[in-house]
Amino acid sequence: MAKTLRLAALAVAVALGCMGQAAGNSAAQLVIVMRFDVGPPAGVLESMQREVASILEPADVQVTWRRAEQNDGRELFRHVVVIRFRGACHTPPVSWDELPAAMENPELASASVRDGKALPFAEVHCDRISAFLRPWRKAEQSAALGAVMGRVIAHELYHMLTNTQTHGVSALSKATVTSVELGRSGRFSADEIERLKDSVR
Repeated sequence: MAKTLRLAALAVAVALGCMGQAAGNSAAQLVIVMRFDVGPPAGVLESMQREVASILEPADVQVTWRRAEQNDGRELFRHVVVIRFRGACHTPPVSWDELPAAMENPELASASVRDGKALPFAEVHCDRISAFLRPWRKAEQSAALGAVMGRVIAHELYHMLTNTQTHGVSALSKATVTSVELGRSGRFSADEIERLKDSVR
């Protein structure tokens, strides 16, 4: 039976292919296939992609992004993950007053797990991320919203690539985060970087 690993947030007012690495390129190749309920503005998308690339750079992981509708099945990669973006990944966010009570501790993203193994499938809840940041007003900036989405994605990538269900202590790997922590430029710990490197070799 499948279950999910969840990145929750504390409300505060402030795989699949068989092709190896390209010749002459020491970086591991990771493809992220994106499926959106509502496509994001270019500023959000670009900021999100830059943030993920920056976070994974110390682990020598090079990211290629593909939209699901662009996938024609002709490319093969050693590491592939699929991320479904729920809701609308844009600004301005929904009103804080319109959120259900469950948003006091919102689930921002989750990765699928089956038989104790992390599967290469995750969901990111755009509306929840945007609304979660609203009191801090960062969600009104496309670049800031995209960067935070990138940090949430990095958290789920860590689970999927290292096949671990445990959480760490860094802002990117712990189970729950505050809006302030998400708003800061996060990095994995040295041990987590080594674990990522080992998992994609």
